[in-house]
Amino acid sequence: MMYKKVIKEYYTPSNALVMHSTLLVRLLEYIKETPSITDVEIHRLVEVASAWNEKYDILNMDCYQSLISGTKPS
Repeated sequence: MMYKKVIKEYYTPSNALVMHSTLLVRLLEYIKETPSITDVEIHRLVEVASAWNEKYDILNMDCYQSLISGTKPS
């Protein structure tokens, strides 16, 4: 697919996250609805998402619980 070529040409998994819009919206809702969440926890969530993105091209809602719990792929 053309978009994969364009994405991989300009970005690497370490500096870009590729996810379905439904997952992005749900993660934003989670952050908004969790008033006690800190910047450190948000950065951790991004690190975990990045690890998942190295394993899978596009993240979807199947990854949501792992992202929230901070579980990196094995």
